[in-house]
Amino acid sequence: MCFELTLDGISEKVALTIHAIAMFFVAFIIAFIKQWKMTLVLICIIPALGLPIIVTTTIMQKHEKRSLDHYAEGATLAEEVISTVRVAHAFGTQERLVQKYDDHLVQAEKSGAVKSIVIAIQMFSIFFVIYSAEGLAFWYGATLIVNGTITNPGVVITYVPSFNGSDDKCVLCSSDWCLLSG
Repeated sequence: MCFELTLDGISEKVALTIHAIAMFFVAFIIAFIKQWKMTLVLICIIPALGLPIIVTTTIMQKHEKRSLDHYAEGATLAEEVISTVRVAHAFGTQERLVQKYDDHLVQAEKSGAVKSIVIAIQMFSIFFVIYSAEGLAFWYGATLIVNGTITNPGVVITYVPSFNGSDDKCVLCSSDWCLLSG
């Protein structure tokens, strides 16, 4: 049964991962074929997207581990107290033990709060880079049209597939950080 649950969870992620990677590469191939100059300018968003994802994912992993460690310590304490409830009651240590358990929960909550802030920073940086790149694409596309490099203004739309591919890669990295981290 556990194997089936694991297989169900992995099968969807594998399909989404293959889709995102294929979309990423196909979008850039199409963009290079249609308008290679603009694609070269817009390819700079890949490291700009990757850096915040890598940094924030590392921080999220650290705080997730801390949070889980605090929950585990609290659960261990609770299990020990429940198994020796007569001794705890006999020595009147209930309040002290409850306080120790609460301390573990407070520490776990703090780690979770930091993780939430990091996720917000990650999403902000991802969307900031994507929308900035869209502005760059419109500006550079207009410059190419004015210079006469692009004779058909419809070619400026070339940036859309490359952004769709980049966005898929971005979503893949942010939602499946545990898959990417090993």
